[in-house]
Amino acid sequence: MGHDPVPISRHNRTGLAIEAECGPTGMRATGDLGQPFFMTRAWIEENKMLTSTSTHFGLVVKGLWIALLGLLSLADLADARADLHEPIRLIPKVVGVDGLETHTLSLDGVWQFVRDVPADFPASAERINWGSVTVPGHFALQGHGRMHEANHTPVAYRLVFKVPAAWRDHAVALYFNSLDGLANVWLNGERVGVSESAFMPVQFDLTRAVRAGQLNELLITLEKTELTDWYSREMGGVGRSVQLIATPLMHVSRLHVDSDFDERYENARLNVHLGVFNAGTEPSVGVGIRLELAGPDGRKRPLNR
Repeated sequence: MGHDPVPISRHNRTGLAIEAECGPTGMRATGDLGQPFFMTRAWIEENKMLTSTSTHFGLVVKGLWIALLGLLSLADLADARADLHEPIRLIPKVVGVDGLETHTLSLDGVWQFVRDVPADFPASAERINWGSVTVPGHFALQGHGRMHEANHTPVAYRLVFKVPAAWRDHAVALYFNSLDGLANVWLNGERVGVSESAFMPVQFDLTRAVRAGQLNELLITLEKTELTDWYSREMGGVGRSVQLIATPLMHVSRLHVDSDFDERYENARLNVHLGVFNAGTEPSVGVGIRLELAGPDGRKRPLNR
């Protein structure tokens, strides 16, 4: 649990699902056997995963090739911009939080947008003559021109939104189902994260900067880089839905399930990969995890006591 996960591949789906409840915080999360498999830099190093530097490269995981697209070696993939970025941490699907009527808030809709970003951004955000775009969507298809031809030339987004007052004393995550490029994110004037990806989910922790019950200002810059411009595209931006997710300060941060079958494929061992994260400033005590296995018929069986 000391390393944050990065999504690499997806297994086949089945009718089984794992439900985890983190008590006494009251968060319930679910993960079926088709949820993304998570891999950390430390895991990669410990398992001595091999790479090639050809146009298409693979990772050898215990003899199994996982096909990936790219032009970079594993070292480039795992350590790219390591001096700038924190590892990506994607929480599992949250199905309920005790005490909250709703724990998600969609940010889809009309955002402010500018293609030519001043050098002193974000200090100049209030002086910009903003246009508008619909998120999710490619800004190039909404009258703002194609992506800048040169790398490291940003575009910018701005959104003002209100966070429910009931979310006070909760962790709040900003979840992009897809971001394209090097992203810098500020909330209420505080820089909350940097991420570099191409059409991958990205999450930022807003807990320290968010103002529950008040208006919040979100600013984002996006730019092409050598890492993300490997297919010379002309469109980009926020291509998929965006949402806020509220959880208890102490919450399930990772929930992945897989299975190992015997040689006859008659019986299997169920493996649950679980992580817990404390977004608060104080250590927590008395926290426990309850796991249940839900079958296709909806019947549940406890996995731990």
